Amino acid sequence: MGKNVIGFILALLVQRQTRFNYVNRAIIFLPITISPLVLAIIFLSIYNPTNGLLNAFLDVLHLGNLKQDWLFDPRFSLTSISIMEIWQQTGFSMAIFIAGLQSIPKDFYDAANIDGATTIQQIRYITVPLIIQSINVTLMLSIISGIKVFAQVYGTTNGGPADQTQVLSTFLYKSFGNGYLGYSSAVGLFTTLLIMLLTFGIVGYLRTKEIEL
Repeated sequence: MGKNVIGFILALLVQRQTRFNYVNRAIIFLPITISPLVLAIIFLSIYNPTNGLLNAFLDVLHLGNLKQDWLFDPRFSLTSISIMEIWQQTGFSMAIFIAGLQSIPKDFYDAANIDGATTIQQIRYITVPLIIQSINVTLMLSIISGIKVFAQVYGTTNGGPADQTQVLSTFLYKSFGNGYLGYSSAVGLFTTLLIMLLTFGIVGYLRTKEIEL
């Protein structure tokens, strides 16, 4: 959900077709082109408790008391990996939202301005209802990528500490590697059914909210 909310906000900020916004879009979209395993290696260095960039930055800000072992402290490990996933996927959500925003006729906003609608009101009553299809797509893809996430966890914590970051994909991988073939097959089937149930449920619900232009 975080990647969709941030992606939508960024899309609103860079939707206008200017050279400056083209550069911003490219920068925001760039992380999605990085291999998840390479991304895990990059964030391993960022989160390193001894000489990582994050703790070094906190030192520069004289906030050394906030330094943590971000990946191997059970209080922060899952959140740290989630931030990594959000950072990589937000640009993709933004691109989908921009496509939806640019399909909205400008006449709707002109009429709203004449009626005195605020920016927030225009987003709530015009933008969001008219990009339900884009919201539908981003939610569906986010659910699939979230449930299937593997390399980011495997490349950083491998499910630790104390299984705090264990996800279905790493659990399946470990079960298969330990020779529990039937068990791992059951996990794979459960993952597939879970993705189908969630995506079809959300897609079916949001389709009832779509508005034809």
